[in-house]
Amino acid sequence: FPVTIFPASFSVANNNQGDAKINSRDGYYLSLGAGYRSFESPESESDDGLQIVFNGRYQSHGFFAEIASDPSSAKNLPAVGYNFYNDDHWNMDVIFAAVTGSTNFTYVIDGETKKIYAEPTRAAGFRALGSWGNSMVQLIALPYFHEDFRTDSAIDYASLWLGHRWQIGNWSLSGLVGAKYRSSGLMDHQLGIAESESNEFL
Repeated sequence: FPVTIFPASFSVANNNQGDAKINSRDGYYLSLGAGYRSFESPESESDDGLQIVFNGRYQSHGFFAEIASDPSSAKNLPAVGYNFYNDDHWNMDVIFAAVTGSTNFTYVIDGETKKIYAEPTRAAGFRALGSWGNSMVQLIALPYFHEDFRTDSAIDYASLWLGHRWQIGNWSLSGLVGAKYRSSGLMDHQLGIAESESNEFL
């Protein structure tokens, strides 16, 4: 569960709007800030303290790269991809993304300390982003891709996010709620559990 407080931040942005032949999402934005972060997760050790946070995206001719380390990073996966469709309300992308960060934690079982470490898991698939004024919805569906890993699931990762921004005088308040799905095979792989081990106590 992450909590971040920003005492200072700044952002820059540039978007192409004039030429209809140019993808309307072509351009860039970058936001940098500093704040206090308190983070706990079953996939990593707790992380508390001051931290530099950022949120950035660059797109040219429909091809883009994006990364975030601010509180929106749960929604905005580190990704590269291609924006193949956009209109006044919807944007459709093909993406290749890091589904999770690195797994790195220790635990004690039967008096023995064990350590689990795994590289970020990667996936390719589809993303749809809809926006209406200050409200947004984002859907992601990714069949998991890894040279050492296959499952029978049609989708190994999916997410749905709903957000809204309120402007109250000089104050901007944003809300974001969402849900993520990971298949049992993906969770076993990320935690370094073999199929035989996952079924051992069934």
